[in-house]
Amino acid sequence: MKSHRILLISAIIVAAILVYLLYKNHQPAKKQPVTKKNTVITTVSNKAASPTYSLYTVQTGDSLYTIGQHFYIPWDTIAKFNGLSDNANLEAGQILKIPDKNEAFTIQAKTYIITPDDEEKQVLQEAQSYADAGTGQLAYRLVPTEVVEMSPLLAQFQFAAGDLYVQKSIDYNNGTAVVEVTHNGILYTVYLDQPLEKGPKGVWSPVKVTAPF
Repeated sequence: MKSHRILLISAIIVAAILVYLLYKNHQPAKKQPVTKKNTVITTVSNKAASPTYSLYTVQTGDSLYTIGQHFYIPWDTIAKFNGLSDNANLEAGQILKIPDKNEAFTIQAKTYIITPDDEEKQVLQEAQSYADAGTGQLAYRLVPTEVVEMSPLLAQFQFAAGDLYVQKSIDYNNGTAVVEVTHNGILYTVYLDQPLEKGPKGVWSPVKVTAPF
């Protein structure tokens, strides 16, 4: 009798163990915590930078030309930046926006056509006569870089003796030349031709200027 009880108890224990193991194996797998990655979002602004400039109060006697000289910026650039005509009259106390040089460079490049006036035509005739005769008078008219520096037709650009003048090309057959001028850190390209006579003895006259404003 006693041995039967022991066997029964052993069977019950074994059955309990089997039931426990079966129950454990059928439990759903415990979900592992999900670690979210940090996401960095960079926002890029497409907003264009505002033009940079300083404000200037017009004084009695000021003109666009004198203000341009003071700030080393061509006067017509100041006029364009402020929406003024080239012959605008300024009044004392008027506020002008003066673009800085970096801003001036961003203004669309402009081509200036140079048209000779009656005085220029007369000087050209005289200079050509002197060149043909070999007198040496008005000899600067035979050198494109000197013409660019000294021609009154280019007065609006305020070129000066201290500027850098580089002759980029010269063609005596077609009577054309190109001179680059660096003035106050700004590069200008001046085109010239020989309106009266082609060749080494032909006088030069500016016909076009390209500038960054």
